[in-house]
Amino acid sequence: SPRKIESSIFHEEGGQGRGRGRGSRKAQAKAAAAATAAPDFQQFMQYPPYSVPPSMPSMPPMPYPHQNIPPYGQYMPPQNMMQPYMAMNMPYLGGMPPMQMFPHAPPVPEQGAPKNAKPRRQDQGGGKNNGPREAKGKRRAKGKNAKEEPAAAFEDDETLSAQLNQVRRQIREVPLEEVLQENLVGEFAKDQYGTRYIQQKLDEAPEETKQRVYAAIRAEAPDLAKDPYGNHLVQKVFDSADAQQRKAMVSALQGHVAKLSQDQCGCRVIQKAINAVSKESQQQISRELEDQVDDCIRNMHGNHVIQKCIEQMPPDSVNFIIRAVEQRAEETARHVYGCRVIQRLLEHCVSDQLKPMLEQILCNVAVLAKDAYGNYVVQHMLEHGRKEDKQRIIQTIRANIADFSREKYSSNVVEKCFEIATTGEHADTEIIQQERAALLSTVLEVPEVLYTLCTNTYGNYVVQRIMENARGEMELQSLFQAIKNIEHQIMSRDVPPGMKEDPREVFKHIQNYLSKVSQTM
Repeated sequence: SPRKIESSIFHEEGGQGRGRGRGSRKAQAKAAAAATAAPDFQQFMQYPPYSVPPSMPSMPPMPYPHQNIPPYGQYMPPQNMMQPYMAMNMPYLGGMPPMQMFPHAPPVPEQGAPKNAKPRRQDQGGGKNNGPREAKGKRRAKGKNAKEEPAAAFEDDETLSAQLNQVRRQIREVPLEEVLQENLVGEFAKDQYGTRYIQQKLDEAPEETKQRVYAAIRAEAPDLAKDPYGNHLVQKVFDSADAQQRKAMVSALQGHVAKLSQDQCGCRVIQKAINAVSKESQQQISRELEDQVDDCIRNMHGNHVIQKCIEQMPPDSVNFIIRAVEQRAEETARHVYGCRVIQRLLEHCVSDQLKPMLEQILCNVAVLAKDAYGNYVVQHMLEHGRKEDKQRIIQTIRANIADFSREKYSSNVVEKCFEIATTGEHADTEIIQQERAALLSTVLEVPEVLYTLCTNTYGNYVVQRIMENARGEMELQSLFQAIKNIEHQIMSRDVPPGMKEDPREVFKHIQNYLSKVSQTM
């Protein structure tokens, strides 16, 4: 109502003089200044809609906006409607905008809007051109390693050639012949825009021009291979050049293979070379790695080069890697990068080559199974090893299965033992069948072992994996009965003070899994 507006805006008592001290006096001074600057509210009571002066005749109704309104012009009322105003000798102020009722009042924020909300867009159509929004089509999905094209540079770089600046700013397409004539291949290759430009032009260039560009790249190959942009151009040679050019590129990198293998960008070039060149060139690369193979295995970039050698080279060509691993097999298996190299050897090499290495690993299964990285090596041996190796690993795990099942990493090895003994490569052999039966009987016939597994954070997953790999309904029923025999003991036991996990809460995972399995039977 007007009274509330009057009391809250124009009077100095309206929410400003409640305080005491220095702050309240300042607030009162500001309120007094605002009240002095604000117009008197009583003057607004003289005009409609609050009152109508008796001397002013009532204004006749105005016509609707669509009547007699010329387009893009000012509205002029009919002459008969102007007679009351002309009798008062008042000038006509047509087109004057309406006066704001309270010009000094602060704007009232929109109700319901968030405090820091952005203003709503006026154009409902959307888009950059404020036009009507088009129907959305199916967007093309980008690849996993897809890279967007860089936008054009805004200004020239004084340290670069005029040709490269023109390419960067997309002023003109510089021919490859001009780049070759000015010896600018190396400069282009080390620039984000230049290396993309040369790669695109190579696809459509004549064979003679390609040969000249390849020769220019070979001249600076070791430096380009370590460059964040230049290494892509070197990889382009291994992808698109013929066998002779690839062999020549390997020769150009000779003497730098070991260092490039341990470089973030250079290791990609060496991997590409191993993948693309002939066996003769692969041996040339491997000879340079022999003296520093141990350093490469433990390097975050070099280990990928060693793995690529194992994957792409014949087994008899990677003996230098096997000899390096045999010297410290256990230590390498526990290394964050070394464990990957051993896994590749287990996948691609024959067991006769790996006998010394396998023996060292089998002698240390108990230690490696509990290691953060060694457990992956043990699991890989269960998957790719000989049946004799699998037998020895399962025997080691069975001897202390409760302890292994309680550990975070070794519990994965226990699960792998049941999986391999049921569905693995040698699962149907007599040796593995006997070991599986002994492993299962240790869990079912010793209540303490099953109790430990069912009440442990990691052990309960072992029990679930055993049920997943059960053979036949009879075996599954015997496992259900063994769990029911210890259910009352678990649920009725009080949690000792200081115990980190409640056995009853852990056992609920087993109960939920049992209910799901019962529904499917």
